[in-house]
Amino acid sequence: MEFTWEELYTVPIWIKLPGLDFKYWSLKGLSKIGSLVGKPFIVDRNTEKKIGLNFARLLVEVALDAQLPEKILFRNEKGNLIEQKVTYDWRPTLCKFYKKYGHSGDDCRKKKRPKTIPNDIPKEHEEVVLPNMQTDGNLTKANNTT
Repeated sequence: MEFTWEELYTVPIWIKLPGLDFKYWSLKGLSKIGSLVGKPFIVDRNTEKKIGLNFARLLVEVALDAQLPEKILFRNEKGNLIEQKVTYDWRPTLCKFYKKYGHSGDDCRKKKRPKTIPNDIPKEHEEVVLPNMQTDGNLTKANNTT
């Protein structure tokens, strides 16, 4: 078996449209509204059967670097502007440093981090004399206690 590395440019995500007026719950209506976020793929089974009418849910394909809106605007059949809240079951994690999918910029191993210098390193050479020790030039030898 051979594995190859492939770049991901898009990802499917589930979106919820809480409080969406029931008159927009047709496949055509949901497709048009979903296209304001990404490319619509499929409608959730409960949405399709109109069960649990708190929100409509559909799967859309979005670019990994897409800005996912918290709300979308569309015009209804009378030309009035409708504002619709959008929530996401999951958001793609994109590294802002090299635009790769799978981790955030905070977790990036390639991110340059400031070098830290430990505070406990002495600035100059310090001579330490231990009890029962005698210093002779550069060497320290133990005193004979017997």
